[in-house]
Amino acid sequence: MLFILGVSALITPLVVHSQIIRQEVPIMIGASVLLAVMILDGGLSRWESVFLLALLVAYLVFLVRQSRASLRRSATSMPGACRAPAHGTATGRPRCC
Repeated sequence: MLFILGVSALITPLVVHSQIIRQEVPIMIGASVLLAVMILDGGLSRWESVFLLALLVAYLVFLVRQSRASLRRSATSMPGACRAPAHGTATGRPRCC
């Protein structure tokens, strides 16, 4: 995956939002350190694997909630956005609030 990403970056610059870097990089470093500590004894036990899987599911739930909240914020803060049409114009067509 890193090879493909590196080759892609050589061909054309990759645009990444700064919020993604601030959020994802510490999480990836933490996950890598946690995995390194867990495999110090030579392998992963079943419970360690279940724990890592639970962390993955929790992180995915967090991302979905964060994405939905972001979509809601952007939908309500769009300038000129119409929430409900107001009827009764002279032309008979609905007009925005």
